[in-house]
Amino acid sequence: MNFHRPISFAFRNATRASWLLAFFTQAPLPALGADTARLTNISARVAIGGIAETPIPGFVLSGATAQSMLIRAVGPSLATFNVSGALADPRLQLFLEKTEIANNDNWRGADAATMTAAGSFPLPAGSKDAAIVASLLPGSYTAPVSASDTGTGVALLEVYEAAPATATTLINASTRAYVGTGERVLIPAFTISGNGSLRLLIRAVGPGLTPFGVTNVLGDPTLTLYRDQTPLATNDNWSSAANAAEIATTATAVGAFALTSGSGDAALLVTLPAGSYSAVVSGVNQTTGTALVEFYVAPPAPVAPPNFLFILSDDQSWNGHSVAMIAGQANSRNASFRTPNLEKLATKGIIFSQAYAGHPTCECSRASLLMGRTTTSLNAPTKASRNWSAPLTDSSANTLKRANPKYSAAHLGKWQWFQTPASMGFDVNDGITVNETGDSTNPNDPKLSFSLTRRANTYMEERVREGRPFFLQMSYYAVHAISQALSSTLAKYSGNQSVQAAMTEDLDTCIGELLRKLDELGIANNTYVIFMSDNGGNTQNALRGTKGDCGEGGVRVPLIVAGPGIRGGSYSNTPVIGYDLLPTMLDLAAPGFAVASGVEGGSWRSILTNGGVGAVSRPIGRFVWHTPIEPALRPHSAIRQGDFKLIYYWDNRTTELFNITLDLAETRNLAATNTVQANALRSELQAHLLAGLGAPAYAALEALGKP
Repeated sequence: MNFHRPISFAFRNATRASWLLAFFTQAPLPALGADTARLTNISARVAIGGIAETPIPGFVLSGATAQSMLIRAVGPSLATFNVSGALADPRLQLFLEKTEIANNDNWRGADAATMTAAGSFPLPAGSKDAAIVASLLPGSYTAPVSASDTGTGVALLEVYEAAPATATTLINASTRAYVGTGERVLIPAFTISGNGSLRLLIRAVGPGLTPFGVTNVLGDPTLTLYRDQTPLATNDNWSSAANAAEIATTATAVGAFALTSGSGDAALLVTLPAGSYSAVVSGVNQTTGTALVEFYVAPPAPVAPPNFLFILSDDQSWNGHSVAMIAGQANSRNASFRTPNLEKLATKGIIFSQAYAGHPTCECSRASLLMGRTTTSLNAPTKASRNWSAPLTDSSANTLKRANPKYSAAHLGKWQWFQTPASMGFDVNDGITVNETGDSTNPNDPKLSFSLTRRANTYMEERVREGRPFFLQMSYYAVHAISQALSSTLAKYSGNQSVQAAMTEDLDTCIGELLRKLDELGIANNTYVIFMSDNGGNTQNALRGTKGDCGEGGVRVPLIVAGPGIRGGSYSNTPVIGYDLLPTMLDLAAPGFAVASGVEGGSWRSILTNGGVGAVSRPIGRFVWHTPIEPALRPHSAIRQGDFKLIYYWDNRTTELFNITLDLAETRNLAATNTVQANALRSELQAHLLAGLGAPAYAALEALGKP
C-alpha cells in the first residue's frame, strides 16, 4: 500500500474509545507531471479464512492500451508493522472475467524492482506474501485471496498502477469481504495521484447483496472516510443523506447496481485532492457479516447553478449591528449590539460601504428589489400603488426560473403588496402578510424569527434532496416595531435600546442557523448569501434622517454578500442599490441571459469576483428615490450621481446638494454655491419622475409648491 507520507490504518473497537493505529511508511509515487488526478493504488485490510471465507477484490481498467499492474496479498510481512493475527501464507489468483490468467503463492524476487517503482513497501526476501505483476489490457478483473495452508488471519490486499503515466487507469475497485469487530473490521484505503482532484463514489453494501444470492450479509454497514487520522465524511444509510439523489444518479452514471431506498447500505460521494485516504467499514452495534466496499471514479460534478439565500431584515439601520460598514469607522457599527453571525458572514464575504435601498420605506423598497427598477419607473411610489408599469413576469423569481426552469423559489415572511408572492414566481410562500403578522404571541418565537428559520431550513433540505437550485428570500419581520426578543437574550442588555439590541441578536442567531444549515447540507460553497435591510433607520446620528426620509439614514443600508468566488473580509466602496439584485442574480445564475426591458439595475458580478473592486453598468447612471407621502415628512425626492446627491422638496421647491463622498452626514448644503451641479441634477431628477409617474401625477407634485 502506498502513501505519500505516514498514514494510519485505523479501526475503532466498539468497547473502547481509543484508536488503534498501525503505521505504514513508504516512498512517494513517481511524479505524474501534467496528468490529471487518478487512482493509482487501492487496498483493503481484511480477514481471511474461517467464517470470513475468501475475500474477493476486483478492479476495472479503462483506456486503450495495456497497463502494468502490481497486485499483492500481504500476510506475514504485516508482523513487521505490529499487526497481530496476520495470515501466514496467502495465495493470490487473478481473473479476467471468469478466466484465471495468473496466480501466485510466494512472491518472486524478480518483481522487487516493480514494487519499488510502484512505491510499495518492500517485502522481505523469502517471505510467504503473494504478488502478481502483469501487463493488463482494459477490462474487469478479480483477485481472490485464500490461505495456502487453510489457515486464517488478516491480510492486506493491494492493487497498484505500476506505470501510472500511461493513459489506461483504474476507474473502479471493490472488495467483497467479511466485516468483523475490533481488528477485523474492513479497512479499505486508496491513493489519488496527479494534479487537481477526483470525484469518487464510495459504497459499503450489505443488504444490497442479498438479491445476488449472498448470504450472511452485514445488515447495517457504516462507512467513514479518513485522511490521515482526520475523519472527512461518514454515512450510515445512504438514502437519508442530503445528497441521496445525487448518489443515485452518479451510481447509474458509473454503472453501479442500484441500491434500494431505505436500505441499510452506506455511500459517500466526495471530491478529493491528491493524497492518501483510508476508510472504515463496520457494522452498527458491532454486527458482523459480508459486505462489498466499492470505489468508483465518478464523472466531474456538473457545474451546478448557484443557490441564492437573500436575508432581508426590516427597518434595520445602516449601523444597526456589530459589523463596521466602513473599515475603521466607529460609528458605522453599533458596538453595544451583538451580531457574531453577521461578523462571521462578513469574514467570508464583501461588505458594501455604499449600499442603498430603492426606497426609504418597506413596501416600495421591496417592490424595487423584486422588479429591478426604481419605484418611480415601476409606478410604485407608495404602498397603495396598484398599477405597476411592468408585468409581474419580469420579477426576480420569475426571471430566474425562466432562465433556468430547474430553479425553485420561496418567499417566507413579510409581504405587504396587493400582488401575491405566487404571481411573482415564489412557489413556496406565506401569501400576503402585514407588519402585525410578525407580532408574535409566542414568547419563544419573537417576531416569528425562529419559526421562519426552521421552515427555511426545511425548504433547503427538500431542495437538496430534489437536486434543485433555489432562490430563498427570507423577509424577516425583525427588526420592525414592535420590538420583541427572547427573555434570555433581553437579559444581556440594559438601557433604552435593550429590546432593540436583543431583537437584533435574536435575528442574528437565526442567520447563524441558516448558515449552519448550508454547511450541513454541503451547499455553502455553491450558495450566494446576501444580507440586506429593506430601508434605513435610526443610526444614532451617524447619518442624517431615518426611515421614510431620503437622507442617507433613510436609504443607506447594510449589505454583505458571500458566496462562490468571493474573497472574504473585503470591502467595496462602489455605490450599489437594491434594484441591482435582480440582474446580479441572473448574471451569476445564467450569464448572458437578457434581463427584461425596463430593468434599471446592473450586475455586481465583477465586484464580487474582484475583491470588492469594480464598477456597475446600468441602463441609467443615477439613483433615484421618491417619497410623495409619509407621515410627519414632507414630500420630497432625491437623486445621486457620482459623488453628488440632491434632495428636492416639493412643498416649498427647495433644493439641497451634498458631496456624499466628503460629507456623509449631509451637513453642508452646496446648492447655493454649486448651482450648475444642482440645476443639472434637479433637471435629471424631474425628467426621471415625469417619465415614470406620468404627467398627471407629476403635475400633482408640482401643484404642492404653488401658493
